Amino acid sequence: MSFKCEGIGMSFEYEGIGTMSFECEGTGEIISEYKGAGEVIFECEGARDTIFEWEGTSEPEYKGIGEYN
Repeated sequence: MSFKCEGIGMSFEYEGIGTMSFECEGTGEIISEYKGAGEVIFECEGARDTIFEWEGTSEPEYKGIGEYN
């Protein structure tokens, strides 16, 4: 599974299982927190909070303000 999200002041990518890379553009710093069963919360301070949730191999669901590609 892989996805990329770009929004105001932030950008990050996730690929594979247990492998994450983060890049913050513009304002803010990305903080990642993993909470069991495939829920990952990404917070970009000074910009926007983003939440991605998924189960199994399905695509992540974007909850928040911004664009999900």
